[in-house]
Amino acid sequence: MEYEFLRDVTGLVKVRMSMGHEVVGHWFNEEVKDNLGLLDEVEEAINSVKGSERQWQRVGHEYTLWLDGEEVMIRANQLEISGDEIEEGMNYYDEESLSFCGVEDFMQVVAAYREFLGQR
Repeated sequence: MEYEFLRDVTGLVKVRMSMGHEVVGHWFNEEVKDNLGLLDEVEEAINSVKGSERQWQRVGHEYTLWLDGEEVMIRANQLEISGDEIEEGMNYYDEESLSFCGVEDFMQVVAAYREFLGQR
């Protein structure tokens, strides 16, 4: 999973992720922004479910983050479309609306994000 951190003209950090993990970047850009408290909450949740069968979920304004001891899933809230709403023969394009990654990979991005924020 490759990523890049940039600052826009206002100084706000933007995260770009490699193909297949774009939603992780969208989650940082839309839900986290500069809210390090949210990252603290997610890290605590990861530690609380590690080595157990428990799961944790955080529904945000645009994206929902779900995790267990091994995997992180980020899904756009708009993705909650039932099969009946999709016309026959049509597939809902969700490459940029759903992403899975390992907990360790996700934590590496979180650590790098925190480090980048500290470089102001």
